[in-house]
Amino acid sequence: MSIKKRLVENITSLFVLQGIIYLFPLITFPYLIRVLGPEKFGLLAFAQAFVQYFIILTDYGFNMSATREVAIHREDFEKCSMIFSTVMLIKLMLLLMSAIIYAVIIFTVPYFQQEWEIYIFSFLAVIGNVLFPIWFFQGLEQMKYITFINLLARGIMTGLIFVFTQSSNDYLIAAGLQSGTFLLASVLSMGILWKQMLVKPRWPKDWNVLKLAAKESNQVFLSSLSGSIYVHGPVVIVGLVAGQTVAGYYAIVQKISSAIVGLVQPIAQGLYPYLARQFESSQDSYHKSQRLLSILGLSIAILFGSISFMFSEKIVNLLAGDSSYNLIMLMQIFSFTTSLIIINVLLNSSVLAMKLYAQTQNLYLKVAIAFLLLSFPITYQFGSIGMAYLILAVELMVFFSLLQISSILLEKGK
Repeated sequence: MSIKKRLVENITSLFVLQGIIYLFPLITFPYLIRVLGPEKFGLLAFAQAFVQYFIILTDYGFNMSATREVAIHREDFEKCSMIFSTVMLIKLMLLLMSAIIYAVIIFTVPYFQQEWEIYIFSFLAVIGNVLFPIWFFQGLEQMKYITFINLLARGIMTGLIFVFTQSSNDYLIAAGLQSGTFLLASVLSMGILWKQMLVKPRWPKDWNVLKLAAKESNQVFLSSLSGSIYVHGPVVIVGLVAGQTVAGYYAIVQKISSAIVGLVQPIAQGLYPYLARQFESSQDSYHKSQRLLSILGLSIAILFGSISFMFSEKIVNLLAGDSSYNLIMLMQIFSFTTSLIIINVLLNSSVLAMKLYAQTQNLYLKVAIAFLLLSFPITYQFGSIGMAYLILAVELMVFFSLLQISSILLEKGK
């Protein structure tokens, strides 16, 4: 199969995959809001946002660094097997550490103790994510398998949500089923790995291999962790400061924004292995691709941002069954934020393809610190609207910083 044909197939599979990832939640999303109510939906959103930090910890940046290594060495079966084994072993170690930290928090902090059951169910997503090697399939550019797995797992769990979630008292069932999607997907993915003989586990002969792999991903992990502070942090902070109901309303708009951004994620994910290989072989070709990617990102961002702003009232009313002024205002603010996130997602992939981990780490660390310093006082004073404006400012800061990094590199590439 030619490189271009494989790229098109991979991006197509990723488009279908992202459609699955966001379509099924959008099917259950309006239902859960109406059945659970804003308070329980807000609690569910809070727990899922909180658990994302442990997903990022167990990912440890391998979703980018390991994907890159597999993409470069995908023709070498033994090398790919060693990469897979090393990464999975590290991730299992991190899972054990995460479980201990998580248990200490939910059983000792009063705020979490009150609803400890929902946090236990939500942690299933961490276990499933560790065992779900989407990064390996992405590196091999074999996303058709992941697309099939997600379709099956999410289809089953979505059906079960409608059957077993009938009232606000069933919020624990909803949490368990949503997290269980990752567990089911991980089981199916491992089955495909063994059946298709895509990898053969190897026990590391030299433990220094683990240290080197962890060191390689360290900067990507710190960047992801810093970025997640302002990506998943808002729902957590709004919940802590303004309560679960307000967090529920904020989560509604954030999920809509994420669904829109999800339509663009396949382009970034599909091009990432291609850009990584291209940068290694021909930097001139890489820089041309990066320019085209920037133009494409800007066009898509303007299109989706304009649509979400103009039809904000209809969108929130359709999905949330609520057209209150506060919710519409949040949606309108997020229409600008969504546009910036779309561009930033594409720019971030191109920068990481060049292994500029240190630059992205410093960028997201500065942004995270600024967010943490401002988020609590702004949310306390202005509520969810203040948080929405803060996130808009944060994404604007990320955009200009990534643009500066890219521009400097483009000048060097001329």
